[in-house]
Formats: sequence, C-alpha cells, structure tokens
Amino acid sequence: NHLENRQRCSDGFEDLGFMGRAYLEFALTKPLQYRLMFNTALPDIKDHPDMLRESQRAFSILHERLQSVPLSDPGDQIEESAKHAAMFLWSTLHGCCSILHSDVVKTLDLTAREKSTMLERMMIRLSMALGSH
Repeated sequence: NHLENRQRCSDGFEDLGFMGRAYLEFALTKPLQYRLMFNTALPDIKDHPDMLRESQRAFSILHERLQSVPLSDPGDQIEESAKHAAMFLWSTLHGCCSILHSDVVKTLDLTAREKSTMLERMMIRLSMALGSH
C-alpha cells in the first residue's frame, strides 16, 4: 500500500504531504490499477468483505492522521472536522488525478514550468486550506 509505505514524518501536516504525494505517485505510475480501484463498480460487498476492508483502509489512514492535526474548522468536533477534511483532500487529489489521466490536459495551454510545478503547487494550496501555512 502506497500510503502505508510512504516516507513518514512526526509533523502531522508534513506527513499529510507525504500521504498526498504517495497517492499521486500511485495514481500516475499505475493508472490502470488506479482506474480499476476508483472508476469501476464494486462487486457485492457481502461476497467480498476483504475488498470492502481494503477499500476503506486508505480513507481510515487519512482520517486518523487528520485527527492528530489542528484543522481550521472551529465549529466542528475533531472527528467530524477530520472526516470533512479527509473528503476534501481525497476528492481534490482524485479530481486532479482524473484530469491528468484524461486527454483534455493535452489541449490546455500550459507551459513546461506550469506542468512541472502543478502538483507541488496544488499540495501547497491544500495545506493552506487545512490551516497549515
């Protein structure tokens, strides 16, 4: 598992960055596996309980890490805030990966520099959105 085998850091926000980069690395280096995992229907979970556990594991890893960092959601309880943040991060990274896997990226007028810095700049903006500057 890319998330479990990532480089780790005791600083929660920095570790979240390592998690995000591991997710992106998996999606971009193993595009067929990534699409199989996220763009196909799951089989009946009653017949495949192990698959259900595995499909929930990545979210659990992210959610647990988010519970250990101060988030910018002052009105939420810690667990609720962490779930919202986990869905925000996951959907943003997933959306980016889906766009990068599509042919539409080739039609955009992006410079080589913009393409090479896009993912790192996205990670910085995600960090800012969570309240880490």
